[in-house]
Amino acid sequence: MRRYCPGLIVVMSWAGCVGLFAQLPQARLGWIFPPGAAAGSTVELTVAGADLDEPAGLRFSDPRLTAILKPGTPNQFQVMVPAECAEGLLDVRFVGRFGVSNPRAFAVGHGTEFITPATNTTPANAVELPLEATASGRVNLHAAAWFRFNARAGQRIFVRIGARELDSRLVPDLTVSDAAGRELAIARRREWLDFAAPDHGSYLLKLNDQTFRGGDDFLFRLTLATGPQLDFALPSALRVGETNRVMLFGRNLPGGQPSSLTDVDGKSLEQLAVDILAPTVASPVPEIVKFLRKSAAASLIEEAYVWRWLATNGSANPLLFTLTTNAVLTARATNQLALISPPCEFVGKFPAPGQLSGVTFQATKGDVFWLELFADRLGFPSDPQGVVQRERSTKSESGETLYSDVMELGDT
Repeated sequence: MRRYCPGLIVVMSWAGCVGLFAQLPQARLGWIFPPGAAAGSTVELTVAGADLDEPAGLRFSDPRLTAILKPGTPNQFQVMVPAECAEGLLDVRFVGRFGVSNPRAFAVGHGTEFITPATNTTPANAVELPLEATASGRVNLHAAAWFRFNARAGQRIFVRIGARELDSRLVPDLTVSDAAGRELAIARRREWLDFAAPDHGSYLLKLNDQTFRGGDDFLFRLTLATGPQLDFALPSALRVGETNRVMLFGRNLPGGQPSSLTDVDGKSLEQLAVDILAPTVASPVPEIVKFLRKSAAASLIEEAYVWRWLATNGSANPLLFTLTTNAVLTARATNQLALISPPCEFVGKFPAPGQLSGVTFQATKGDVFWLELFADRLGFPSDPQGVVQRERSTKSESGETLYSDVMELGDT
């Protein structure tokens, strides 16, 4: 019986170790502020979270950014952003006694940036916001953040809010009103607003959380832009290593022409054909995840590319493309099925009610095909559904082609 005791002691000691390890602290980064800075600037960054003891520094996904702990403070760093850093989102982690923390988003901009005071909670205290400038701030509980800007008659301005992509809890509501308080444009639960000034003058912009929540982690970056705004592109897939002809759809596109398409608010979109040289290597995973603001980006990490267009009138918002070695086909006609030859990538837009959109192809008994739908995973607010049908050998009494359902395409 004694000879079994050592084994029993080992097992009990191991169980004790497991329990001990489970109790060890782990550095957790809750929020950072400000959530971004301009390239070529130095910003004082405050971090907050749990178990952020004995700070050793900050680690950015771009190692060119450096951070120095501010003397006499446990959670403030001087962050230097090199001028050559590209515009976009980075990850930052805290390094301290209890290891490396989870990441938080840090944005790099290429324009004028400033931090808004916490007192702009009434129209009378609205902060002056110049065009093409970015303001970082927070929304207070049961309050709104107010801004004032000037615009020319007919000038088209895009209000861009960075919130979810910055790991903020803010669900923004935006309202533009004139000096008399009349509401001119509203965007609910959306991070952008398209506004055309009816007259030359001063306008008020109100930003609040959907349910008027607020606090330290309800942070944002607000920009008034007059440059191009991209809604989508066709095709949304690019052949790797090749120059691809792509049709952009959006607003304020230099050289763009009116299209037959509208946005969710019924406003007409412009279109412009451009050439994009697709890379042979996908964009870094953190960049894709921040673009989509969801973990679904994991399904695209081997084939996604975040593209940014620098136009003559400014930098546009980024678009996400998939990368492929297959042929890429784009839907051209409305209410028509396109004839394809697999393997290929077929790109189109959802049809209007009562219309068709899709492909037709030939197959013989025993052929095996892999069909996959991409929409939500490209960043669009849509849930695709499809059906595979086989053409019957017989026709209807009126001579119409008949089809039989073979399978439905849903989430997988």
